[in-house]
Order: sequence, then C-alpha cells, then structure tokens
Amino acid sequence: MQANLFGSNVRLLCLTCLLLASGTRAFAQTETALPSDVVFQPSAATSQLSLIEGSTRILQLTKRIKSVHGFDGTIVTVKPLDGVANQVQLVAQVPGLTTVILTDETNAVFKVDIHVVGDTRQLESHLREAFPEANIQATKIKDAVELRGWVNRAEDVP
Repeated sequence: MQANLFGSNVRLLCLTCLLLASGTRAFAQTETALPSDVVFQPSAATSQLSLIEGSTRILQLTKRIKSVHGFDGTIVTVKPLDGVANQVQLVAQVPGLTTVILTDETNAVFKVDIHVVGDTRQLESHLREAFPEANIQATKIKDAVELRGWVNRAEDVP
C-alpha cells in the first residue's frame, strides 16, 4: 500500500510538472518579443532590449558600473541600486527608442538600445475573449492602436 501511494504521488508530481511546463511554454510563446527576465546582462558591446511601458528591468554588468549616460530620460529612467555597484534599474516611461551607454570600472563600454513599447496586454486579453478563434495583435502607436491579424468570419469585423 505504501509503495502504491508513493507511485501515485510521483505520477501526480510528474503530471503537475508537465502542466506547469506546458503552461509556461504557452505563456512564453505569446510574450516572445518581450523577454520576462528581471535581470538583463549585455553579452556584447551593443545589445537590444525591449520593455513594456511601466515595466522595470535590472541592467547588470560583470564589473562595477562607473557611469551611465546617453539615454532619453522621458523614455526610460535609470536608477542606481543601493549597495549594488554592478546593477542599475531601468523604468520604462513611454513608448520610444533610446540608448543607454554604460561604462564599467575597466572603461569597457556597453551600449544597450532600449525599445519601449506601449502596454496593450489588457486590450489583447479582451480581444482573445471576444474572438477566441482569431489571431489579433495590438500595437500602440502614440495615441492610437494598430490591430493586425485575422478572424475566422468576416461578420466578426464590423
């Protein structure tokens, strides 16, 4: 009886892990354009990073950050982290493009091109509810929204 319960628990644990993994994979597929990692470490002298307006990210270098400059403060703000010399926090303010230039203690320079996109997640959620069979992506452009994709029936589009 004990071995049988143990086997059931193992099967349940495996099933739970599979469900969690498949759910995570499905979520990751819908968010491929915008990475969800909290810490971004530039891997080359020039890197690209996309953020949703209102979101935050940590930029991290392997060495101490000596200076941060070159960015448009209306698009992204950069804040030092208390007691952490090799990280700064980015806060995406409004959609746009800017470049953050970081210099470390060895004078190595890292340029991170930041693309802040409008937050359309709530609109896309409503569209998925209203048109579950459709494939519609929303993109915020200044004060407007562009919708791209398809619906199954022409009468679904007024």
